[in-house]
Amino acid sequence: MSAPVRKEPRKPTPFQMEPAAVALTPKNELSREEKRAKQESAQQEALLREVDDAVRQSDAQAFLDRWGKPLLGLIIIALVRKLEKRAGTYEEHD
Repeated sequence: MSAPVRKEPRKPTPFQMEPAAVALTPKNELSREEKRAKQESAQQEALLREVDDAVRQSDAQAFLDRWGKPLLGLIIIALVRKLEKRAGTYEEHD
């Protein structure tokens, strides 16, 4: 058996010796009026987004009310014909 090898302590790397970085506090240079204007602008934008979403939903509902049943009928007819062709029972009419 050999004698145990004695390891020297690890030398610290230069990175470990540097002090940790500290985040700086943000400088808030906005006045009350600017903060209020910014908040009102954000509220206005949120309101416009809500209205836009409501209009889109209303348009989609109107489209489905008008074309929903005919489109569903066409989809069902297409699926039935495809299944009939697969089964070999489909007859074309002249």
